[in-house]
Amino acid sequence: QIVDEKALRALPDETILEWHKKGWLSLLNMHLASQYHWNSLRSISGLAVDNSTEADVSGAVH
Repeated sequence: QIVDEKALRALPDETILEWHKKGWLSLLNMHLASQYHWNSLRSISGLAVDNSTEADVSGAVH
C-alpha cells in the first residue's frame, strides 16, 4: 500500500503525536521518502507513475 501524504497531513494533531510516541511516524516518513524515490526512478526509466492506488491512512493504524 501507498501512504496518501495529503491524508497523513490532514490527521488530527493528537493522532500524529500518538503515532510519534509509538514510533510509527518515523516509519511513515521513511515510506514517503522511499515512495518519492521510486517515483523518481520510474520517471527516469520512462515507466508511468500510477497514483490511483494511494490509500487513505486515516484508518490504517489503530
